[in-house]
Amino acid sequence: MKLQNLFELQSGLASVQRYSQTRLNNPESVLEHTGCVALTCYLFGLILFEEKHEFNFEVLLCKSIAHDIDEIVTGDIPRPTKYYSKQVRDMFYEIENDGMLGVCESLDIGGKASSAMFVDWIASKDEKEGLLVAVSDRLAIVYKAWQEYIVYGNHAIKGHLRRSKEMLEEYAEAIELQFPGSSIVSLVLEAVEMCDKVKGE
Repeated sequence: MKLQNLFELQSGLASVQRYSQTRLNNPESVLEHTGCVALTCYLFGLILFEEKHEFNFEVLLCKSIAHDIDEIVTGDIPRPTKYYSKQVRDMFYEIENDGMLGVCESLDIGGKASSAMFVDWIASKDEKEGLLVAVSDRLAIVYKAWQEYIVYGNHAIKGHLRRSKEMLEEYAEAIELQFPGSSIVSLVLEAVEMCDKVKGE
């Protein structure tokens, strides 16, 4: 592995700011967001292990770490832009894929390892482990909204919560199907309530 390229990857992810269309009192980098998601997935994994549910802990953690690495190439693209049309989404998808292939190659970690890293990224929201990554990714948005609104008194981020609430409600149902009886469902529903609290509903 090329150490300098690893440092450049870490530095790049630490430099890319999330919520590019929203003024934040405490800006958040992609690297910070990745750590938040990975920590949540780790704790989810411990809970599921304790509850004796079947899942792959290693796959869960790998996907959580890899899920946003492409943003070192694309930056944090605002959702209205990224999903403006199928043509625009396909264009960004190609850029993301090419960028991730470049990142994997630049690290010089070997062919099989590079392929594994690419698969962890491209399939980061697939299967039951990917569901947990998607939930953790969405919880990270609720966390940031909570921090900005409750801690810093910044109302600007509240608009991000409407979609988060809808998605978390869907995720709660999906988790119940994949991991029946898991206490993670109640945590997700608690986040739904927090969305309402921050939004003032």
